[in-house]
Amino acid sequence: WYQRRVRGSKLAWVSHDATVNVVDAGSLDKVFRCLTTNLPMNSIIWLNESSLVGGGHDYYPALFNVVGDEVVFGARLDTKQKKATGGVSAMARFKQLDTRGDDAKVPS
Repeated sequence: WYQRRVRGSKLAWVSHDATVNVVDAGSLDKVFRCLTTNLPMNSIIWLNESSLVGGGHDYYPALFNVVGDEVVFGARLDTKQKKATGGVSAMARFKQLDTRGDDAKVPS
């Protein structure tokens, strides 16, 4: 299984062996390949002549760049932001009460 996208004279595709592949129409005998350490991609899309974004079974988009005769991993996009905690959540409070065995009386 694979999906392919064309941009100008370049064709990009992802395959089930977790590779991102690019071939240029000017040199059909050379395939530029990036073997990722991630799970396979489901789709790929060109951002411009030298940048692609792929997404797949890892559930996050990844940026790839065509640099010379190579496809290189650029960055992981859409990373999770750490939440700033400003106190004890309601769930944490109930867990504390449960483990200590407190019967907290809440005024009505």
